[in-house]
Amino acid sequence: MTLDDAARWTPSESVATKLPPQRQEPFQQSRKAADLSNIAQTQNSADVEKKRWQAAMDQAKNRGLDKAGETQKAAREAANTRRSNSKTRRDPIIHTDILLKETTFSTQEISEITGLDVYKVIAMKLKLRNAA
Repeated sequence: MTLDDAARWTPSESVATKLPPQRQEPFQQSRKAADLSNIAQTQNSADVEKKRWQAAMDQAKNRGLDKAGETQKAAREAANTRRSNSKTRRDPIIHTDILLKETTFSTQEISEITGLDVYKVIAMKLKLRNAA
């Protein structure tokens, strides 16, 4: 092909169809209307599935399959009551130290909680202060 032939050459229809069409708005998705035709069908099938699941759960409860869950729940509740009724006490001095550091209770309240003398609580509070 010579330079004159190349200058006269025009693209054929087959070459033009192979190129992707140019978009007017680059980097934007096409603006199609939302497809709302199957929303009612989807909602109906969801309702049917909910009813089927509830019926299966009712049948399982009638057969007694939920009793294992009840026994586990009862065991957890029993363990919680055992822990809450514990008679062990924290050492009063350690307890006072923690209450002084982590709460804003008055010395009188801390004394009532721990059972220590108010003067011991005040002495501990003063010892916790940083030297100036």
